[in-house]
Amino acid sequence: MKKIITLIFIVGLFTFGLLFVIRFSFNKGFSMMTCSLKGGKWLNFGPGPTGCYKNYPDGGKSCTSGNECVAKNCVVNGLYFNGKKKPVENLVGKCPNLGPAYGEYSILCGSASIEAGKVVEDMRSCMY
Repeated sequence: MKKIITLIFIVGLFTFGLLFVIRFSFNKGFSMMTCSLKGGKWLNFGPGPTGCYKNYPDGGKSCTSGNECVAKNCVVNGLYFNGKKKPVENLVGKCPNLGPAYGEYSILCGSASIEAGKVVEDMRSCMY
C-alpha cells in the first residue's frame, strides 16, 4: 500500500512539474523568467504595454515600407520636423529597434506606420 501511495505521489509531482514547464514555456502569457531564458527583455513602458521584448537586428535602418524591416513595420515618429508639420507622403522612416519577442509588432503611441512612403496607421497624436 505504501508503494502505491508513493508511486501516486511521484507521478503527481512529475505531472505538476510538466504542467508548470508547459505553462511557462509555450503559453503566450510568458513569465519574466521564460522571457530572459528565450533571449528577451522584460520591459514596462509606463502606462503602456508590459511584456517580453527583443532587439531587432536592423533597428534604426532607414526605410519606406514595412517589408524592408525584420519587424515588418517601418515607423516614423512625431508630427513635426524642423518646426513644420511632416507631410503624409514621401516619408522615410526607420525600422524599429525593439519589439515584442512573441507576436507581431504593434504601433506605439507617438509613431506612425508607413508603406511606400505613406502613412497607413497613425498613432502620432495619441496619448496614454
